[in-house]
Amino acid sequence: MKIGEYLVKEKHITEDVLQEALVIQKRDKNMLLGEIIVKMKKLTKDDLEKYIEVYLNMYKKSVLNETSQWLGQDEVDKLRSQFIDPETT
Repeated sequence: MKIGEYLVKEKHITEDVLQEALVIQKRDKNMLLGEIIVKMKKLTKDDLEKYIEVYLNMYKKSVLNETSQWLGQDEVDKLRSQFIDPETT
C-alpha cells in the first residue's frame, strides 16, 4: 500500500485530495506527495510526520511477518531487533 492510499484509507485525506495532489506531482516530479498535501493545507507538517511514522511502522511489521515465512526464527528475531524498537514489541 502506498502512502497516499494509506492516508485515504485512514481518512486523513479524501480520495479527491489524493488525486489532486497526484496531478500536481505529475507536473512537478521534484515535489513529494506529502509536501504537496501540506502546501494544499489538507494536513499540517506535524500531522503528516505522525501519519508517515505510523505507516512506516506498519510497513516494517508487514515485511517482517512476510519474511518470517521463509526465514528461520533467529533471522526473524535479528531483523525485528533492527527495525522495531524492542519497547514496542
